[in-house]
Amino acid sequence: MISSLQLYEKDDEALTLQGCLVKEKKALGAIMAATSAFYYMLWHAYKLDLNRGHVRRGEIPNMGEVSEEVIDEVCQYAMQSTLCDEDWLNALTKRLVKDFRIDNPEELGAVVQRQYFR
Repeated sequence: MISSLQLYEKDDEALTLQGCLVKEKKALGAIMAATSAFYYMLWHAYKLDLNRGHVRRGEIPNMGEVSEEVIDEVCQYAMQSTLCDEDWLNALTKRLVKDFRIDNPEELGAVVQRQYFR
């Protein structure tokens, strides 16, 4: 299992650098969607590690600023990339909510395998 601190230390700087290098609007939308999704996943991992006592509050910068609203950001950036359209994103959102429903919003829930999106 990879800790939230390891994820942050290994990938945060690389994602920031990638975002700075991309100038074309569609490509930038794609990298920003991926970056936002990474921070959403990192936020959940951080909350889990915090509850387990594996990290201290504030040990990973800016985690207090992340919220569920990042999902909207992911979708907005994905639409800017033109890799998918609004109808596809709406259908996917409904399907994800139905297929991966969780009772406790503090939990990550089941892993969504890459094959699910095919």
